[in-house]
Amino acid sequence: MTDHKIEDMWIKEASRREREMDTGMARCIPADEALERAYQRRRNREQP
Repeated sequence: MTDHKIEDMWIKEASRREREMDTGMARCIPADEALERAYQRRRNREQP
């Protein structure tokens, strides 16, 4: 895959995410909150 193609794909992804935030389909959360949620999900899966 060329650098140009990768850059084009990232631009499209960024535009999609911006639309989702603008329409309320997604929301931004602080990175520390997102990471804590991910760690919690992982810990919950690892428990027998």
